[in-house]
Order: sequence, then C-alpha cells, then structure tokens
Amino acid sequence: MFLTSVSKKVSLIVSVALVVLLATGCAPKKPSLEELESTVRMRYDMPEKQVLKYQTTNKFTQIMEVRGKSIEVVSDGTGLFTIISNGLKEGNYELDVTIDNISMSAKAMENEMNADMSPIIGKSFNMTLSPLGKELNLSGAESLKYEFEGTERNVASTFKALFPNLPEKPLNIGDNWTTKDTIIEKSGNGEIIIYTENKNTLDGFERINGRKCLKVTAQVTGTLSSKTKREGVDIISDGNIEATDTWYFDHENGVFIKMTSDGSGEGSMTVHAEEIVVIPMKRKFKNDVVLVE
Repeated sequence: MFLTSVSKKVSLIVSVALVVLLATGCAPKKPSLEELESTVRMRYDMPEKQVLKYQTTNKFTQIMEVRGKSIEVVSDGTGLFTIISNGLKEGNYELDVTIDNISMSAKAMENEMNADMSPIIGKSFNMTLSPLGKELNLSGAESLKYEFEGTERNVASTFKALFPNLPEKPLNIGDNWTTKDTIIEKSGNGEIIIYTENKNTLDGFERINGRKCLKVTAQVTGTLSSKTKREGVDIISDGNIEATDTWYFDHENGVFIKMTSDGSGEGSMTVHAEEIVVIPMKRKFKNDVVLVE
C-alpha cells in the first residue's frame, strides 16, 4: 500500500499542523516510494555465487474446428530451476542452471499424454545473460532432450525468453520502451517459431514478498508459426498472439522477481494429406514465473 505525502502548505497552516501532530503523538506521513525515486535505471546484478530459484507454470488451451466438430487440446507444464552465478565475464553473466523438476502433459479427446522428463531432471547446463536480460549461449539447454508423443524435444525454448528485457536508458514513471523476442523450438520432425513485440510501460512501485519492486506492464503482439511432419503428412500452422504481461523487478538488487502473462490468439492449421484440409484454431494461454524464496 502506498502512503500519500503531506502537501506543502503556507507557513501558518504548516505550523498549526505540526502542533496538532505533536499534541497527538503522531509522526508526519512517510513519502511514497514514487517520491523517494522518480528516475530509475534497470540492470541485472548477479554477483558470483548468487543463487536464484525460479518456479514456472504454464497452461495452454487450443480449440480446433475439424469438419464441424470442436476439438479441445489442453496442455499443462511446470518447472523448478536453480540458477547459480559465476559472476560477470566479458560484460555478461555466466550462469549454471539446474533443472530441479519439470513436467508436461496434454489432454485431447479424452486421451492424456505425459512427457517422460526423467532423463533431464537434475541435469545442468550453462547459459549467458547480458545485464539488459538478453539470453545467450543456450547450446547446453539444446542438448538436454526428452521425448513427447514420439517427438524428440529440448528445453532451450523455456529459457530463451525467461528474463524480461530491460531498457537501455533510465526511466521515469509512465515511460515505455519496446523489446522484441524470437523463439525457435526445433524438434525431431519440425520447428515452431514465435515472434513477439512487447511495449513495456513502467507503472510504478510495489512491494512483492517484502521487496521494493518496479512494476511493469507490457502489451504483447506477435505471431506463431510451425511446420511439422507426422506419418508422412505435412502440417503447417500460422496465427497471431496477443497478451498482457505484468512483471516485477527489484532494481536496487538487480533481481527479476515475478511475471504473469495472459494471452490469446487465432490462426489456422493446414494439413497436406490426400486432400488439403484447413482447420481454424483459437488458443488461450497463461504463463507464470516467480522467484522462490
């Protein structure tokens, strides 16, 4: 909760107010977080041996219309990751990431599918993070592979946009900046490409788990496209993405604290079989990332 500040008055009114405060044993109200700091600079700060643990949850619902019949696919996933910093090297942070736990499941037409994540639980990889939040060098994550419904996948896409991208310049409350992300997820039978553009706005300050955080909201637009081959059949899908992200950043300590993303999209899937079938699709998703303390 933010406290409102005592506005300046003419000297006589101020004197009377102080007398009343002293007589009742009260102290003047504290200035709000906004008044303490109007211009801020955001940078990640990950000193050597710092340990951060993040938990992720995501839910994805897709509805397809196939020959007049509605088919719903629901996918759920969770993750728990420990990140240990090896400090700043050549201008970027070198991080060790351990997958403490991870799961993924999907339901469609009363059938439930669960990915076997046991080969990668407990495994670690190295990644690099710039002070502005650019994820680099995820080849180690690409080598951590698992199978889902006969398709080989890897965990790199989970980390390609894990950390919010920060502005290059100091900001005042109400200022905005634009960032872009491209996520390419390759599997054994195709690839998925997600492109997003985020218009971020610095809304103000808020306390999260006792931390003084900057609150940022982002209006996200983008596209999702994929090309896969199943049993010799080519499947191509295209669609748009719209979402609202809300995230929190402890700028005094340079730590990402929390993000919630709610979004939706529409598109189509084209199946190139004996005949070409175009299937309209609608999707909704919600993703959460939180620092576990």
